[in-house]
Amino acid sequence: MISISYVDRFLRGGLALAVVAACLFLSGCDVGSDGESGAEASPTPPTLACILQSLPATQAEKYQGSMMSWAPDGSALAYVTPTEDEQWCIGDLAVTAAPAFDTTLHIADWATGNLVWSPNGQQIAFTGLRRTDSVYTIAVVDANGSGKVTDLFPGSLALTDEWSSPKKVVQWLSEGLLEVNASCGSTCMDTYQVNTNGAQPASTGQNFSKAIWVPPVETPAADFQSSEEMLIPDWSPSGSEVVYLDSSGDLKLLQTRGGNKPLTIAVPSPLDINTDTTWAIETQWWQDQWLAVRVEGQILIYDAACLRSQ
Repeated sequence: MISISYVDRFLRGGLALAVVAACLFLSGCDVGSDGESGAEASPTPPTLACILQSLPATQAEKYQGSMMSWAPDGSALAYVTPTEDEQWCIGDLAVTAAPAFDTTLHIADWATGNLVWSPNGQQIAFTGLRRTDSVYTIAVVDANGSGKVTDLFPGSLALTDEWSSPKKVVQWLSEGLLEVNASCGSTCMDTYQVNTNGAQPASTGQNFSKAIWVPPVETPAADFQSSEEMLIPDWSPSGSEVVYLDSSGDLKLLQTRGGNKPLTIAVPSPLDINTDTTWAIETQWWQDQWLAVRVEGQILIYDAACLRSQ
């Protein structure tokens, strides 16, 4: 599937602007002698030129784990994408290949988030919501699109509490072995080790009381200081840059060395951070080369070198 770039969408908006301009002219709006409106058009944000691709992304009503994830070698980006029937919270698990990101392979359905690649990049573990019984489970799928999907909590094994039994992929302990969390009550979480060969999940007995859907918070280096508040900061792997939301809901990029001013990155619209929606935007670096941003129902993939040059 070839996606429509964000720049294309931006340019198509010119038709709508032309219609609005015509209506203003007929209603007596002040128009200069050259036929153009007296008001100057807003300049195109230069960072739009840094967008390599735009991909449709499933939206969420609350934080439900990472909904996109880079392959360990940067060869692909996995993400949750909407279907004709589902636009929110649940969708297909898809993979797009670098460096063009112009083709998409759908490899699984009923995915909600918590996408974690195996160390060798051959499989992806994810949290899914089964449509048959509306219960959360953990599944593993081959990243190459072979169609092999393994439900690691099949049938009644997924019923770890009396409700929808939320679950979370914590990490791969090794190839073929996962650590996951599963709800065991309203405020109780249990830790499991799960073998991806289909063996029954084994509880480690490590129960704890903690909300399962908590956005991660990165801590800056001890000598780093910022002149403004940083919400959901995400440092590049080298630590030389940080992308963050400011107090106005704008996404910004700051080079942490050299005293440069923050660069505002063009996204569809600023977020209303006063309504506790900072979880609605997600950023993911691969090395210092690409920056993926999930916001407003799409994933924008930026060329990080291009952003630095602005």
